[in-house]
Amino acid sequence: MKVNIFIGLIFVMVNCSCAEKKYIKEVISDKKVSIIMRETYNDKYLVLLIPLELELNLNSEEIFSIVDYYEKNNSLMELGEDYIYTDKADNKVVLGFDRFKTYNYPKNIYLIERKNKITKQQALELIKKYNPNASLDKVKTKYDTIPLVSYKQYRIDNPKLLEEMRKVPDSLTLSISIKGKKENILSKLKINW
Repeated sequence: MKVNIFIGLIFVMVNCSCAEKKYIKEVISDKKVSIIMRETYNDKYLVLLIPLELELNLNSEEIFSIVDYYEKNNSLMELGEDYIYTDKADNKVVLGFDRFKTYNYPKNIYLIERKNKITKQQALELIKKYNPNASLDKVKTKYDTIPLVSYKQYRIDNPKLLEEMRKVPDSLTLSISIKGKKENILSKLKINW
């Protein structure tokens, strides 16, 4: 009887720990919020880049592949066009999880939205507040960047903006294929900004 209870407890503990495994976690980053110029085939506009740091727990020989789905304002965003990932270790752009080698995912990445449009007036106010020596006149191509302040400090200074961003929750969902299993694991992160 005691052996059956012991085996049953171990089974429940193993199943609970697997179901609760966190594959992705939001981290409040020290990476700088910045302003860039974005150009499409018929439009040119200023963008506020907010680097969302994500801690990954994906380096397992059980994981076969990963597909990501980023939703903002209840709309599915397009990787490359609406957002990109950069590896925290070397700051290289990574277009999707399939670019990483299996068992060799980075420990931390940044999800960076590319469509947070801001007006020239908003940009000038941010520059005046955070980087008064910078000039908006120097942002002429997509490679020109004006660093402002760490994301951690930006969150403290702009609580109303964050409240606005949280009204319709954004999320990142990873569909994780596990070797030998027919169904994928869905790991969903509600972004708290």
